Amino acid sequence: MSEPKKEGASSTTINVRLRSMLLVILAAFCTFGGPYLVYLLAHLLKADIIVSVACGFTLFFFGLGLIVFMIWKKIII
Repeated sequence: MSEPKKEGASSTTINVRLRSMLLVILAAFCTFGGPYLVYLLAHLLKADIIVSVACGFTLFFFGLGLIVFMIWKKIII
């Protein structure tokens, strides 16, 4: 016979919530980690300042774009 369905969150709901949570964490890491990447590349790894600033801005704007995307898709309200 068929088993009765369990009440509670289904696996698809858990997957959607997990994906949403991981996107928010990635967006926060990119947005707030961009300026720290500039310091890491420029001072600790002795990279050229132009390269480190370009990488930092790229990471920062990627994080902002991800936040705007999540607001637009109503993943975060």
